Amino acid sequence: MRRLANGTQVNSLPAPAAAVGSPGYGTNGNPGAGQEASIFDADQYNIIQEEIAGVIEDVGIALDATGTNRAQLKQALLGRLINVQIFKASATFTPTTGARRWEVEGVGGGGAGGGGVNQAVGSYQASPGGAAGTWGRRTITGITGPVVVTVGLGGVGVAGAQGGSGGTTSFGPYLSMPGGTGASIGSAKSSGVALAGDTPSPADASGADISFRGQAGGGSIISSGDGIRGGTGGSTPYGSGGVGRTSPTGGGTVFVQEAGKGYGAGGGGSYGDTQPSSPGASGASGIIIVREYA
Repeated sequence: MRRLANGTQVNSLPAPAAAVGSPGYGTNGNPGAGQEASIFDADQYNIIQEEIAGVIEDVGIALDATGTNRAQLKQALLGRLINVQIFKASATFTPTTGARRWEVEGVGGGGAGGGGVNQAVGSYQASPGGAAGTWGRRTITGITGPVVVTVGLGGVGVAGAQGGSGGTTSFGPYLSMPGGTGASIGSAKSSGVALAGDTPSPADASGADISFRGQAGGGSIISSGDGIRGGTGGSTPYGSGGVGRTSPTGGGTVFVQEAGKGYGAGGGGSYGDTQPSSPGASGASGIIIVREYA
C-alpha cells in the first residue's frame, strides 16, 4: 500500500473538518426527494487511508512507495491470535478456519500418592506423594484436518500399595507428555526417624520445542518426636500437589491426604498405623491448550 502520490498530495495530514450532522453512510442521492449525492472528499479519503496504513505500520512494515504491493494489510494481519481451544478430557481438535499456526502446550496426568499400610501397635509407616506430569510446548504448522487429543487421567491411589501413575497426554503425533510416577509405599518404623525419598520425575516430553519433567513427589517422614507425614504431590504450571496425610505426635489435628489440584499435579501420600490400610490421594488429570494464529 502507498499513500496518495499523484502530485496533488500534501506533506502533512490536514485536520478533518467538523462533522455536519451525525456520522452516517454514503448515498447516490435522490433528486426527486431532494436528497443530494454524498461527497467523497479528502477528509474521508484520509480517514480510510490512515486506518489501513496504521495497521500496517504498527507491526513494523514500511509502506510500499511503488504502489505495487497490495498484500501489506494481509501481511500485517497474519500472526494474530484468532482462537484458543482448551481440552480437559480426551476429544478431537478441529482447526479453526483461517488458522495457519498453532501453539500447543499441556501436561500429563499426575501420579497418585503411596498408600498407608496397617501396622501393629507401636509401628508406623508413611509414603511419598505422587510426581507431577511432564509439561511440554510445541509450535506447529501445516495442520490440515482433525487431530486426536488424549488427556492423561490422574493416577488412582490404592490402599496399602503403590499409587497409580498418571496417563500420557498427547496431541496427535505432534506432542506427547508422560504422566507423573505413582509413589511407592514407605517402610515402617517403631522409633527414631525414618524418611522415604522423593518420587522420581517422569520422562521428558517427546516432540516438544521446550519441556520440563514433572516435579518429583515429596518424601515422607516418621519421627517419634514430631509425628508422621505423608509426602506432598508434585506441582505443575496448572496446579498444586496435594498435601500428605499428617498426624502430630501426642495428638492434635490429623490432616487427610489430598488429591492433586488443577491439572497434572500429584496426589499426597498416606501413612499407616493401627487403622486399616488407606490409599494415597489421586493425581489430577492433565490438560491440553491450543492457541491458534492466523
